[in-house]
Amino acid sequence: MRGRELIPVAQRLARVIDEPHVRSAVNRAYYAAYTELVHYAGRNGYVHSSGRGSHRRAWEFVGSLPDSDISRRAERSAIRSQGLLLKQLRTKAGYQPFLRLAQADGGDAVRAAEGIVGALDRLIP
Repeated sequence: MRGRELIPVAQRLARVIDEPHVRSAVNRAYYAAYTELVHYAGRNGYVHSSGRGSHRRAWEFVGSLPDSDISRRAERSAIRSQGLLLKQLRTKAGYQPFLRLAQADGGDAVRAAEGIVGALDRLIP
């Protein structure tokens, strides 16, 4: 399954404005982006490993890929930054049940995932 297939699920969840749906939308949006990132990174030499810090390593790997094209480097850096922000929101949604999420967080996460997937698509020759 491709991560992008989770985006419509996240979109549907984000339309329901209650805490469980917003948290679930954030979670699905994050994994849509992360799964696509790992697929792209793997095509560029990344070897996925599980365990503590594995998600951060994947985002950092893509952000640090060498490239003589300054616009591609900038795109990858933006993907890394947006992905790490989305990861923070996903951590809050999944592991911090006593912190309230904003109603807009689900939609914001979906838009971030869509942006990341689109940027990754633009980087594939």
